Amino acid sequence: MTGAQVDAIKVTRDIVTSKMSSSTITANKGGGKAVGEFFEEIYNKVYAILINGD
Repeated sequence: MTGAQVDAIKVTRDIVTSKMSSSTITANKGGGKAVGEFFEEIYNKVYAILINGD
C-alpha cells in the first residue's frame, strides 16, 4: 500500500466515522452495504485529490 492510499484510508475513516455518529443507519446487511458504498466513494475522491490535486 502506498503512503497516499494509507492517508486516504485514514481521512476517509474520519469522515465516515463523523457522518455515522449523526446517522440513523441500521446495523444490518443493507446498512453495511450503504456504509461500504459511502466509504468507497469518499475514498476514491480523497485518493484522487491526494495523487492528482483534483
